[in-house]
Amino acid sequence: IPPDVLVQFIRWSIFFKPAAETRFLAFLSGVAISAHTQRSLVMQIAKNPEVVDTQDVMGQGVAGRSYVAAILHLLTTIATTSEARDMCAESFVTVARWVDLFEQCEADADAFGFVAIKYLDDVLLQHDDCVYKMDDALHVRLFGAVRRFSLCIRRHVHALAQLDMRDDKAATVLSNDVPMIKHVLPMLVTYFPKLNAALLGHEDVDEWLAAWFVWVFCAVSRATLTDAGVESALHLCMRWLDQLWKPTSDSSSLEQLFDEGCRRSARPFIGLSGIAEPFVMDFDKPFVELVNDVHAYRLYCASNNPTSAASSPAPPDAVVMPIVPLEDKLPPLHVDVVRKQSWLPSWGRAKKKRHTSAVVPSNGKSSKSSPRAFNMPSFGAYSSDDSSIVADFVQYVRDHRQTKSAIRNELSAMMQSIVCLEMLKHARFVKMSVVLLDVFTRTILSIEHDRKRRQMQLQLDHVGLTAVLVDLISHTDDVQVFDRCVWLGIAMLDGMNARVQERFHALLTQHAACLGKFKLHLDMLTHTDGTRKPRPVVCFSPKTTTTRTDEPATKYQSAARQFRFLQLLCEGHYGANQQCMLGDYPGGGPCPEAQVCVANYKLISAVNELLWRDTNDLTVTAVDLVRQLKASVVVMLLSLVERRVDHEIHRRLVQELNLEAIKANLIVVHDYFAATYHGQYDGNVACSRDAFLTMGFNLYILMQHLVEFEPSLLSTLVPADDVAYRTAYAFFDDRCARVEIVWPTTRDPAARPIGGDLVSIYFPLHPICVCLTDRAKRRLLDDVSRDANRLDDFYDKTHVAMLEMHHQCTLRGHAWMALLTQHLSQLKLAAFVWSVFLNGLIVVYNELDSRTPFAVQVVGYVHVALCAAIVAGHCINDVPLLLVAHRHNDHRTLRFDSSVEDTLDDVEAKVRAVSDDRLLPRRRGWFVLSVVLWDAKTMYHVSLLALAVGGAVLDMPLLFAFHVLDIVNQSTELRYISKAIVHPGKSLAHILILYMLSAYVFGFVGATYFSAYFEKDGHNGCTTLWACFLTSVDEGFKNNGGIGGYLVPSRRDAGDRLAYPRFVYDMLYYVGLVVILTNVAFGLIIDTFATLRTQHKEKQDDLKDRCFICSIDCYTFNRMTKGFEHHTRYEHN
Repeated sequence: IPPDVLVQFIRWSIFFKPAAETRFLAFLSGVAISAHTQRSLVMQIAKNPEVVDTQDVMGQGVAGRSYVAAILHLLTTIATTSEARDMCAESFVTVARWVDLFEQCEADADAFGFVAIKYLDDVLLQHDDCVYKMDDALHVRLFGAVRRFSLCIRRHVHALAQLDMRDDKAATVLSNDVPMIKHVLPMLVTYFPKLNAALLGHEDVDEWLAAWFVWVFCAVSRATLTDAGVESALHLCMRWLDQLWKPTSDSSSLEQLFDEGCRRSARPFIGLSGIAEPFVMDFDKPFVELVNDVHAYRLYCASNNPTSAASSPAPPDAVVMPIVPLEDKLPPLHVDVVRKQSWLPSWGRAKKKRHTSAVVPSNGKSSKSSPRAFNMPSFGAYSSDDSSIVADFVQYVRDHRQTKSAIRNELSAMMQSIVCLEMLKHARFVKMSVVLLDVFTRTILSIEHDRKRRQMQLQLDHVGLTAVLVDLISHTDDVQVFDRCVWLGIAMLDGMNARVQERFHALLTQHAACLGKFKLHLDMLTHTDGTRKPRPVVCFSPKTTTTRTDEPATKYQSAARQFRFLQLLCEGHYGANQQCMLGDYPGGGPCPEAQVCVANYKLISAVNELLWRDTNDLTVTAVDLVRQLKASVVVMLLSLVERRVDHEIHRRLVQELNLEAIKANLIVVHDYFAATYHGQYDGNVACSRDAFLTMGFNLYILMQHLVEFEPSLLSTLVPADDVAYRTAYAFFDDRCARVEIVWPTTRDPAARPIGGDLVSIYFPLHPICVCLTDRAKRRLLDDVSRDANRLDDFYDKTHVAMLEMHHQCTLRGHAWMALLTQHLSQLKLAAFVWSVFLNGLIVVYNELDSRTPFAVQVVGYVHVALCAAIVAGHCINDVPLLLVAHRHNDHRTLRFDSSVEDTLDDVEAKVRAVSDDRLLPRRRGWFVLSVVLWDAKTMYHVSLLALAVGGAVLDMPLLFAFHVLDIVNQSTELRYISKAIVHPGKSLAHILILYMLSAYVFGFVGATYFSAYFEKDGHNGCTTLWACFLTSVDEGFKNNGGIGGYLVPSRRDAGDRLAYPRFVYDMLYYVGLVVILTNVAFGLIIDTFATLRTQHKEKQDDLKDRCFICSIDCYTFNRMTKGFEHHTRYEHN
């Protein structure tokens, strides 16, 4: 059956569903013969679930009941595979919905009842999860539905009684209840192992079991059971029913009664007239009351009509208890493990008694239990304990490390075998290929953690899945397999995986047909038209003028997946794969031949007419469309003159282009800007996304290109008297910049460019560029290197300026924040001046022993407010940038023509680091605190605020004195002095350590030999080694002569024996420590200061007398061109 026919009948079924028309469903059930048709119907019903929705037809009486029966019959017919049964049982008609339908329809022995019973047997009961996941209430309701329908055997008994009253009863056909035997018995055989008998009520069970007792006595005979399968199923049902009934004697056993029925040649007579038997039974009474009559009639029949001596056929496998002791069911290996290991609980090991089967076969032999025996309900009192033993054992085996290792090794070996299968390439294994590709894809995508997913991708690539994928794409002709391969390729590359990309590149170079297949499929998608697909049955669609299908969505989804796969191959700007996709290099930049062709096509006259088009009489939508068209036309004009050095097209534009139309459109764009954005461009990011405003910049850039070619146009295009045009021209002129670049003449990217053409590039300034503060601009220019690679260093440092521009643009949305941050430098200067004024008041009015004057307190609190404002401004302006800089410190480098090239692995590491959010909410606070505490500038401002608060609140004017030291930050020279100390800090620290160690040595020598010379003014400064060391450091540095200037003078003429050693001691200390080490430190500081001043002067001179972009000095421009100022203002601005 063609799929289109099935789709059309499903649509008709949906259309006629309100009228409960079942003929279309009957047709679908009739044609669902082959597996392909059944599978197609399942997929179409999954796409159109309203076909099998029973909610809206149940209120239509008998017609609705018949329609539901048709739905169940269709689902039963197509659910021939486990996947189809699972879909039907979980999505279409579930167990709960089936019970609701059965209860609403009051199903009896009619067509709906038997169809529902067949659906229950063939679909629901075959899906174990649907039964085992039911709650207790649903179990009871399901049993009630089965029991109520089974009681229809009363009709069969009545029919047998009427049959016995007929005169020709000897010639009648065997009275077999075919629906009962064909549908109810197989259903019960499947349902009994899953029945939870503990939830059932005694009254319902007794009536139901009594009905079966009466039916078996009245209907079963050797002539009835002509089929061995029916006899086996009925025998097994009797055993299950005995388990529920628990007969006290053999006379009450259904199995015994069934055995008697199998032995007799004819069933007992149950007619009401013309009979010799003394028993007359009323089958309208409850079955429980009929049981006694059946027992009496059974004894009468046994005494008057002995049963045949023919032996009964061999019974089926015995029904065993669902849970048996561990030793009875596990293999011998497991039994040994249980007996040797100590993990089995003592209460489990104590239960060593063996339990036999609850039902013994009629032949007395033990039969092999079927797998369903393990799913039987628990009837014994000991079943819960044995169940715990088995559960413990299964859990132990499942959690054991050897089990996990064995499963992992087995899966790895299986995966290795699967991906190496060459048969996946063959057309007859398409279904297997699709399933395996889906399995691999879902396995990768099911892993949420990025690193674990990357490890899975690498593992699959290691076992060869990438090679199989490229091979399948290259050789398969099946569209479904191709789509699954693309989807799997996306999963393999998701999140960027450099190694897999490189592996794909190596395979793509070997399989040139792989990328050709993508081109083929994309060409097929672009040329596929909906009208090409045959639809012979659409014209017969009732009351449908338009039909909607999923084909376009599927087509676009397939194309999107293919482009996504190709994009992931080039993730991270992987040039090797990009070159593979480009093939022959088409050229770098615009194509000169194409530019000439377009310019010669008489296009400029159409452009003139379009630019003069008035939009006053158009609607709002039409105006927007015309503006978009004008913007595109201007972009086209710019593309014509891009990289043109021969000026051929410039000449044509000057001759044919209407310059007045350009000027008029420039005024219109400026008026639009003034009306839309109220003249606010600086900091307004929305302006950068406005296409019509961008057209104004493009018009200005086009005018500059034409002026460069024809300087005489300057008088025409530069405004003179027209105020509107002068305002518009000034606006775009102020916000456009220009640079010159050397465009390589070669079009081969592999060739190294030797020379090129000098081309002027105009570009509009982004609105956030004006948000760059003077401090950030000065810091950027001061930090940039002045050697040959200044542009590289400049681009490496622009990330800080870009962050600050975005941040300042954001702050402009808050007036008080913008005001505070824009005047932060002036606020710091005011705070310093105020601190000087405060300290002057303290010097004049404050007395050491008196209370602080009121004026000093007021000025102090004002100073606190100024310091608090500085801290707030710093936190608003600098701390967010500081956090971002620390967050992405290692992943923000921007390289331009750098000699150090990143590998693809490095790019992947940076991409993952940028996309990976390592800051959890609980760690974000600690991160902010650590960054703030380690930032010297932040702690400096906080310290100033703390000192101001302490001086004002604690009444300690001393703390205000430290604020005057802020002059170091206010003076450029003093900052260089502080830098002269900080920069050589490591060297100064080493000099200080050497000085302290030398002083320790001299102190030790003095304590050993010259302790008597340390006594001065009745005090000996060298009584201990520690005191001698402190005296050596303190007095030796303060006295001009070193330690000798402090010690008692020696008298060489008085016969002092330590006079000459004392002379050597003093001279070594003075020369070595005071003269050499001290002056080395001073010289290091002075040299550093001089170096810093020289560098600063060179930078200032470079900024003043040399172009930053081209590095040409001022003298050259003044001698050969219009001057250095003209160059920096108009050419490289």
